[in-house]
Amino acid sequence: MAFVKDFISTNKISFCALLETHVKKENFGFISSNIAPRFSWLNNYDFHYNGRIWLGWDSSLWKVNLIRASAQHLSCLVSRFDGSCNCVVTAIYAYNDVIDRRALWTDLYNLSSDGGIDLDSLPWCLLGDFNAFLADDESTGAQHGRNVAMMEFKHCVQQLGVTDLQYRGKFFTWWDGNISEPLHRKLDRVLVNAKWLEVFDLSSVTFLPRGLSDHSPAVIHLGVPKTRICKPFQIFNHLIEHEDFLKVVAMAWDLDVAGSPWFRLTSKLKGVKHALKSLNREVGNLHQEVNAARQDLADFQSHLNIVPTYSQCVEERSLISKLGSALLKEETLLKQKSRINWLNKGDGNNRYFFNSCKGRWNTNKLLSLEDDLGVIHTTHKDISRTAVEYFTNLVGVMD
Repeated sequence: MAFVKDFISTNKISFCALLETHVKKENFGFISSNIAPRFSWLNNYDFHYNGRIWLGWDSSLWKVNLIRASAQHLSCLVSRFDGSCNCVVTAIYAYNDVIDRRALWTDLYNLSSDGGIDLDSLPWCLLGDFNAFLADDESTGAQHGRNVAMMEFKHCVQQLGVTDLQYRGKFFTWWDGNISEPLHRKLDRVLVNAKWLEVFDLSSVTFLPRGLSDHSPAVIHLGVPKTRICKPFQIFNHLIEHEDFLKVVAMAWDLDVAGSPWFRLTSKLKGVKHALKSLNREVGNLHQEVNAARQDLADFQSHLNIVPTYSQCVEERSLISKLGSALLKEETLLKQKSRINWLNKGDGNNRYFFNSCKGRWNTNKLLSLEDDLGVIHTTHKDISRTAVEYFTNLVGVMD
């Protein structure tokens, strides 16, 4: 346990999950108090004689309320006293056997209803050893067809609507200890829902070297303070399909500009850009348009006569058409942002694409950058400056 104590101290960890401790229940209090004397602790000895999962936290910083526990997970509502964090954390240590592991997937499916927690409105983080992997490249060695365990794990991830938190460090997080023919796998991961990516949009996880363990420890960073930045100009398909698109582009392009050919070209492009930005503002927020159209239809239908009149039927059809149009535009936008293949999932498409957008942004975001001197920069301003300096040194400056 000296390694764990040193790890918590070195990485300044205030909330942790320990798995597979091999500590007997009667020794739990003594060992845990030695690891982190100021921590409060939870365990699952009531569900497994080995107490396979421990949760520890600095009680001066965190408030933790247990939602549900089993032999394979501890799920808690976690809040910081300063109000900077309020989320659900599920620490997982899945069974090795695929059949035994199914109880965990069922528990996770039912967590929201049984625990009385709305996991769509709260950030949710699932972390630990899942004892299963999601893709062939997450395991070395020969694979024998489609693995049932992999398929069931993948189905659970899709049903829960969670994705891997952006990570750095070790890809394979476990090895079997075999020196001559080692087997490496990605069994440990941190999964988060869309709300987590919305609230903690700069969060990430680092998988560190294994040390004395056969697993890589993971350290989650909630992120640095947000810096307001100007997003690059983008044209989305719903704007191209607008009835005034070609007219707006033509009017902006036809304006007379005096000067060299290059100056005229760049000036016209800027003019088109500003005109399309204005058109985009006129189109408005597509998500709000959908919500408003849905509410209008619901309000109208709730006041319909038992036998609707002809005029009411006409009005209802108009409202349905309005909602359908809004949903189509929103779907077009989200599909383009998510950059994934179309899936025929009916009315649930937009939520699926919205989560995909969040997941893609989480994967692509750049949270730190190391310069030529080995200094790691984490703010948006320093990262952009370092990138510009690197490419300036690489290609030079144009006269």
